[in-house]
Amino acid sequence: MLNAAFMVVGSVVFAVLQKGAGLSVPMSFVLLGVASLLVAIIIGRTMPASWMNDFLSIVFRAFFQLEVKGLENIDKAGSKTIIALNHVSFLDPPLATAVLPKRPVFAIDVAMSKHWWIQPVLKVMRTMALDPLKPFSVRDIINAVRDGDTLVIFPEGRITVTGSLMKVYDGVGLIADKSDAMVVPVRIEGPEATIFSRLKRSQVRRRWFPKITVTILEPVKLNVDPELKGRKRRQAAGAALYTIMSDLIFRTTSTDRTVVEAMIDAAKVHGPNWLAIEDPVSGQMTYKRLLQATAVLGAKLKPLALEGRSLGVMLPTSNGAVVTLLAVMSAGRVPAMINFTAGAANILAACRAADLDTILTSRAFVEKGRLDALVEELGKQVRIVYLEDIVAPQHAGECGAGRGPHRFRPRRQIVQRAAGVPLFRPAGRHGAAAGFRRLDLSLSVAAALPHGAGTGVRRLRHRAVRHRYVPQRLCPRGESL
Repeated sequence: MLNAAFMVVGSVVFAVLQKGAGLSVPMSFVLLGVASLLVAIIIGRTMPASWMNDFLSIVFRAFFQLEVKGLENIDKAGSKTIIALNHVSFLDPPLATAVLPKRPVFAIDVAMSKHWWIQPVLKVMRTMALDPLKPFSVRDIINAVRDGDTLVIFPEGRITVTGSLMKVYDGVGLIADKSDAMVVPVRIEGPEATIFSRLKRSQVRRRWFPKITVTILEPVKLNVDPELKGRKRRQAAGAALYTIMSDLIFRTTSTDRTVVEAMIDAAKVHGPNWLAIEDPVSGQMTYKRLLQATAVLGAKLKPLALEGRSLGVMLPTSNGAVVTLLAVMSAGRVPAMINFTAGAANILAACRAADLDTILTSRAFVEKGRLDALVEELGKQVRIVYLEDIVAPQHAGECGAGRGPHRFRPRRQIVQRAAGVPLFRPAGRHGAAAGFRRLDLSLSVAAALPHGAGTGVRRLRHRAVRHRYVPQRLCPRGESL
């Protein structure tokens, strides 16, 4: 209705100007453009949505293939809401503006707000300075949340330089505690690969327009003991917020995959020529070389054990050990790491616990480590297989090696296991006499757990987490990664 009214009035005005004032055609187009701009601004102000939100949303969806998951969880938080995001790049504030349904208030560090290049941003976004040294600034933010403003805050306080979750400051937890607000944890993935992050080129492969994914979880309330006061309450609030952010990282990390699948995903993200592993003896290996070696060795290891059974691996920390572990997994067998310093009796006890009768090792490792006596003792009860005998030079051309670059596709098998690798821990202090027990914890789940999450592991065993470990086979295909 308003748009139609402007069109009718504008047509009448221009007709009068052209006939009465003798307005030229070029000047008519200039005035028409200025009037259209003014009308667009007036109409934009009358719309319920923010023009900035719509503009940023279009930009991120067009160039970064923005994907938002769980947007409905924001409405579940109620009137007092704090949006807690992980901080990976300078694109995070405009990204949050594009995702959120209504215009939020950003809590920005007072030192950051003084930079000249951020001043234009502060004029178009609602911000509140957060100064840990001034309690009144924190009080203003708390009152804003109580009044119904949606607060966007980055608990880490700075952009990550490691790619993972950094320290969460207690002051942010205090704001959530004092305002009695619901905390909506949000994870941002993708901008860390852009030039706007603080990760080094050795940490991530730079891309102009990587895919960005924003995952919004259900709102939660800070769990702080009501008996705590003062500094202890502040520290408890910070710890509770860190638990929320740690759980965010864990729940949004893919754990329903094997180590081989994770390696293939990493090769797709970083590129086939990106450095994967390195040791001082054999040098560097790219993802492409690593996956090719895994495919070759994996095919050779299949006859050594039935599918789903365990194979012992007794190798030093080296590229060869990594390739062997991945090869055993890709062949559908479960690798069991053997600690050669434990002694023959303890190693044999571990082999009986893992129900394995074959150990993979290397002649070069046995000779340089002077392990002939250990290997001879182990050979009386288990079979010792040397990698030099498996991958002979005359067989190097098999399984796709030497035929140029290949693409490897993981193929799921029938075997279902609870853990990718059997881990053993002594049940007592007396070695083999006390026996061993098996820990059914997936490696993908363990990798997703944040640092110091020992209690999280115990809690995990009571949660309905689906460990779908399925051994993989790497099948070479006729195209590069």
